[in-house]
Amino acid sequence: MSGLVSPSLMGSCGVVPLTIIGPLSDICRHMSNCIARAEKEVILLTAYWTNSSNSRFLTNAMKELSRRAGLRGSKVVMKMMYDRGNPKQFVNNRQLVSTKEAMSSKIGLPGPEEIPNIDLQVLNYHRPVAGTMHSKFMIVDRKFALLESNNIEDNDNLEMMVRFEGPIVDSFFDMALIAWNIALVPQLPMLDTPAASQVPCFPFAGAKHRSKDSVWSSQGDTARAEESSDKFLPEHTPDDPHHDADIVAEIARITASLTPRADETRRECVSRHLNSASSPDIIGDAPEWDEEHHMTPYILHPPHEPFPMAMVNRKPWGPLNHSSAYTPQNVAFLAALENAEQSIFIQTPDLNAEHLLEPLLDAIRRGVIVTCFLCLGYNDAGQLLPFQNGINEMICNRLYNSLSNDEEKSRLRPKLSDKPQAAET
Repeated sequence: MSGLVSPSLMGSCGVVPLTIIGPLSDICRHMSNCIARAEKEVILLTAYWTNSSNSRFLTNAMKELSRRAGLRGSKVVMKMMYDRGNPKQFVNNRQLVSTKEAMSSKIGLPGPEEIPNIDLQVLNYHRPVAGTMHSKFMIVDRKFALLESNNIEDNDNLEMMVRFEGPIVDSFFDMALIAWNIALVPQLPMLDTPAASQVPCFPFAGAKHRSKDSVWSSQGDTARAEESSDKFLPEHTPDDPHHDADIVAEIARITASLTPRADETRRECVSRHLNSASSPDIIGDAPEWDEEHHMTPYILHPPHEPFPMAMVNRKPWGPLNHSSAYTPQNVAFLAALENAEQSIFIQTPDLNAEHLLEPLLDAIRRGVIVTCFLCLGYNDAGQLLPFQNGINEMICNRLYNSLSNDEEKSRLRPKLSDKPQAAET
């Protein structure tokens, strides 16, 4: 079980109706809408949660979910897991979080009186010393899963999110149960209702069903989003929540917020949107751009057949060594490099894993173009610690010096930026 998923669920299939590429707040906007629209259960795992403007997107959604559940006369079960190092975890890696701690100023979760119709259970999971629970995903009603690059905090990183639907959701669900690994109190309502047995939210080939979370059900929905985007819609913010009925309405709202208002340039429009979550009132200094290159964080994908997917993970590794290198996740990365024929694109804050460097060089030597988008100066102090293998500039220099001629070196294309990029691809 080193892959943190049952062997029978490592290989699956599914569809991807939505991708988000943008600031953390845009991902939290979608997460908050998904929480507010939940019917039975929500499972949320994140490496780091801190009381912040972005966490308020989610806590506001929890309050709205509780209100809606009360109107239905039902309760929703919510499981949340994060990683905040605690000395008690040397004895027991998994520590249930008390209501008092969850409501503290550092966490800022709502108290039972604020969410009377949500049964909330919070778990703090860490494997000392260095075994971070680094997963960041959310499952709603066992219908869809959101896989994110972001923690729940305030920062100015570029982040990514992918929405999965179909049988692959059962693999996410299984992974969450294995990671949780203690009694579920109360039990999850959807435990015996696999995603593979449900009518998918995203319409599979030939399906005409449309649930309230459908993205593409007809060309009419796309037209409706475009038409609505031309109208003024108040922005969904932590101070002024506006939870939408479906994803089409979400797209319309965020598109409207990114439409320049009277006498407003595109740069000023995007600055306003980026400021909306934390209100720093900063105006960007980038040159103006044309309509084709305007900011579009929510990317809808046309209907497509389910395609094969592999769930490859790794469990947190506590000891201060590299003995956990050959995990299903790492082996999948290495296999992808070994089988690459034309190009490899990597985006990550730090590229210094020793086991990755020689396979990258091998790919370059056999004619593959390797493009790496990396951070400059991000977390350098941590990467200069013993056994961390160094910062990105050192690694790029080492890779270049390991190539024998200019032709090979031309196929190594690192791009270093001092703007944080937490998203990893």
